[in-house]
Amino acid sequence: MSRSKNKWLVAATSIGFLYALVLLVFAADVFSKEQSISQKVSDLFLHLVPTALVLLFVVVGYKWPLIGAIIFLLTGTTYIFIGGTTSTGQPIF
Repeated sequence: MSRSKNKWLVAATSIGFLYALVLLVFAADVFSKEQSISQKVSDLFLHLVPTALVLLFVVVGYKWPLIGAIIFLLTGTTYIFIGGTTSTGQPIF
C-alpha cells in the first residue's frame, strides 16, 4: 500500500473510532436514572450495541477498505431514509 493511501486509511479509521467514542459517551446517560442495578446493566448493554456495531464496521473497513466504504455508505443512507426527520418531526422524504 502506498504512503498516501495509508494516510487516508488511518484518517478514516481515526474518524470511525472518534465516532464510536462519541456514541460511548452517550451510553453513560443510563447512570443518571434511579433504577435497579439489573435495569442499569440491561440499559447499558442496549446503549452499547450501536458502539459495538460501529467498531465492527471500522475494523472491517480497515481490513477491507472498499467493503468498509460500502457499509458506511449504506448505514448513512439508511439513517437518512429511516431515522432522519426535520425539526417538526416530519420525515425528510
